[in-house]
Amino acid sequence: MVILLIFVVVAFTAHWTAPYGPEDGDLIDQFIKPAWLEGGSPAHIFGTDRFGRDIFSRIMHGARVSLVAAVTVIALAATAGTALGILSGYLGGMADAVVMRVVDLMMAIPPILMALVLVVILGPSFTNVILVIALLMWSRFARVIRGEVLSLKQRDFVALAKVAGCSQASIMARHIFPNIMNSLLVMATFQIGFVILLEASLSYLGVGIPPPTPAWGVMVSDGRDYIGSAWWLSLFPGVAILLVVIAVNLLGDWLRDRLDPRMRQV
Repeated sequence: MVILLIFVVVAFTAHWTAPYGPEDGDLIDQFIKPAWLEGGSPAHIFGTDRFGRDIFSRIMHGARVSLVAAVTVIALAATAGTALGILSGYLGGMADAVVMRVVDLMMAIPPILMALVLVVILGPSFTNVILVIALLMWSRFARVIRGEVLSLKQRDFVALAKVAGCSQASIMARHIFPNIMNSLLVMATFQIGFVILLEASLSYLGVGIPPPTPAWGVMVSDGRDYIGSAWWLSLFPGVAILLVVIAVNLLGDWLRDRLDPRMRQV
């Protein structure tokens, strides 16, 4: 939670707190080593890249890119996946069959491969990357939510709602949806790390967020040709990705244990 709090604060305040602009550079300052190494400069804590841009400042601005991408993708995918999952699980029949076959198709294709194809077709941009990842993510939410709904619709409170004359829409909105919020919250938390990794992977492969936007995946990609001589170009943004993804997964584990009564008893 501390790591994620730092991540969020840095993302929101990078415009004011970063020492330099994300695209500000001077070729005279290219490949400056991190400050604690011989030849380093205190003015550039994590060193500079081939264009003389400050790595530390770009990592700070890259946090905003990753945060906006993750939150937007999760919001879109969770909304679509939850709605389709509830409809599929509660209505059953043809609606369930159609939705689940589409989900099976989406889950059968490796997400990075599908994302590569779609981004190449649409063209690399921040908006297209978000839309493509959201298109790939909704099926994960739909499958989990459908399983929850199949169990919930057999409960007594749903039967009582039917006897009381509640419509199907009312039952799904007022009785089913509130009871899947815990699972939805845990699922969304776990998927944030996956979104950040997928966005960074696409940027690393050159079909994600285009440079000079300071996305962490772009920064790792920029340094791969200089691993032997300027290892800090890829190392520090890679460590940022590592820390945030691990922190999100640990938070997801904690939420799952706290929100599941059976896990609390254990």
